[in-house]
Order: sequence, then structure tokens, then C-alpha cells
Amino acid sequence: MHLWLHSRKTVILVTHDVEEALFLADRVIILSTVPGRIREVIQVTEKRPRDRGSPALASLKRTVLGILGLEPVIGNVRVPDTNFSI
Repeated sequence: MHLWLHSRKTVILVTHDVEEALFLADRVIILSTVPGRIREVIQVTEKRPRDRGSPALASLKRTVLGILGLEPVIGNVRVPDTNFSI
């Protein structure tokens, strides 16, 4: 963030960290698996400086995780899916 604030140049960041992407980016581009194609573009309209714990970023995180098909994570522990049949 410091580099961007001083240079004001376009920056492309590749990350697997959804929270980091939402905290730093104006747009989050979600790619598909092979072949890598743009699957979704999420606009991040939260004003800067951003609060990592804001409800708006939490909502966007749930959206991104849903698009990726990932279950919610609490801390570093994945929440098990309780919707299963035997």
C-alpha cells in the first residue's frame, strides 16, 4: 500500500489471499482453472484507508469464496460442511 500511495501507478498483484486482495485492490479478478480465463470481476468500492474487519469487506469475502466454491474459514480452521447424506 505504501508503494502505491507514493507512486500512484497501476499495480497488478497476484495472490491467493482473498482478504489481502480485497484490502488492497479496487478490482479483484477471479480466474478459472485451466485454461486460465477471467471468471468474475469484483469491484471493491470501500473507501481508503480500509478496515480489514469492515462488514463490507466481509460481505465481499463471502461472495468471492462462494464463487471459488470454498467453504467459510474461521481463523485457520475450515468449517466442516454439515449438509451431507449417508
